[in-house]
Amino acid sequence: ARTYLDSALRIVQKLKALPEGQRHPELPLDEAEALDNLGMLALLRGDLLGALASYSRSLKLLEGLRHGAGLVVAYGNLGLVLYRLERLPAAQQMFDRQVLLARTNPAYGKYLAAGLNNSGICDVRRRDVVEAAGKFVQALIHARTARDAEQERVALVNILNNSVDPAKSALYLGQLQRLEAERRGRAAQAACRVCAGPLETRVVHVVPACLHARLQR
Repeated sequence: ARTYLDSALRIVQKLKALPEGQRHPELPLDEAEALDNLGMLALLRGDLLGALASYSRSLKLLEGLRHGAGLVVAYGNLGLVLYRLERLPAAQQMFDRQVLLARTNPAYGKYLAAGLNNSGICDVRRRDVVEAAGKFVQALIHARTARDAEQERVALVNILNNSVDPAKSALYLGQLQRLEAERRGRAAQAACRVCAGPLETRVVHVVPACLHARLQR
C-alpha cells in the first residue's frame, strides 16, 4: 500500500510541474488527498511521526487553497496525531481551529461535534473539568443536529465519565441507553462501584452488564 500511495503522490507532483495551461486545477487537492492517505497508512503502522509529517504537508496545501471542506478534516486529523504524541497544547489548538471553521458552515456539523469532543478531552487532561463539560454538552447538541450517532455517543460517554452531578449522570445515562438500544439493540450499563473508581479514571461500560454488576445482585 505504501508503494502504491507513494507512486500516486509522485504522479501528482509530476503533473503539477506541467506548464500552467496543461495542469488540471484540482491537482493540489489530489496531492493533499494522497498525503492524507499516506498519513492514515502511517497511523495504521504506528508511525506517528510519519503521520504527523504527511498530515502537516496536507494541511499546508489546503490552507494555501483555503479549501474549507478539506481543512475542517485536516485540523482534526492533525489534532489526533498530536494528541497521541502527547503534544496536548498543539493538539487542542488544532481541535479549536476545527471548531472555529466548522461553525462557519452548517454542513460541517459532525466535525464541529468531533472538534468539541476532542478539545474537551484536552481540557480534562488539563484538569479543567468545567470547561470540558460545556464542550461535551455543545458536542451533544451539534451531533444531534447533524444526526451523527457516533459523535452523539462519544459526547454522552464523555459527559458521564466526567460528571460530578449524580442527577445529571442519571439523565444522560438514560439517553445513552436509548441510543445504544437504537444502534446496537443493547443498553448501556452504568459503571458499577467496583469498575468506576475515582473521577479521573471513571469509565462507562457500554455492555449489557459488567461482571461485578451481576455479582452484586
